[in-house]
Amino acid sequence: MRPSVIHSRLVWGAPASSFSDEEIDALGCHIPMNRLWFVTKAAQQRGEWSEVVRLQEEWNAAIPGNPRMLDYLAEVTANVASELKWMDAVQNRDAALLPDGPAIRASAWSNPALGARCSATAAWLAGNDEAMRHATAEALAIAGRSLDRSLVVSERLILEALAATPQTPA
Repeated sequence: MRPSVIHSRLVWGAPASSFSDEEIDALGCHIPMNRLWFVTKAAQQRGEWSEVVRLQEEWNAAIPGNPRMLDYLAEVTANVASELKWMDAVQNRDAALLPDGPAIRASAWSNPALGARCSATAAWLAGNDEAMRHATAEALAIAGRSLDRSLVVSERLILEALAATPQTPA
């Protein structure tokens, strides 16, 4: 399937977890960092927090050595790094591992719900159900205003997977 058709499915609300490996490869357009973005989102939507170690290794291998290429991919770099930090915080049940303010701001244009999701995660880790519900509603409202219809679906799936995760690791 052509990448443009797959992208149109994303824009109309299909989450990354609904795509096959071949479709995710096509979305990546032969750029490992782009592919890794979709693999990361699919793992989050499925609640596969332990994938963070494998994804981090793949991420380290994908970072280009060419400074111009790294500059060109700065936005996806910031997004993937923040999402991997977020997964690491969930996997290790440690709010100190969540992306910090500068990382959230660097991701804000294309990942606007991340800050609210981090707040929901910190509340979840603290056992504060009311604050988690409030931050979850905020993340979904932010995502709902995006032109990318898959963002609200993605955030809903990720936050549902988080809420279904035991607060103490198995």
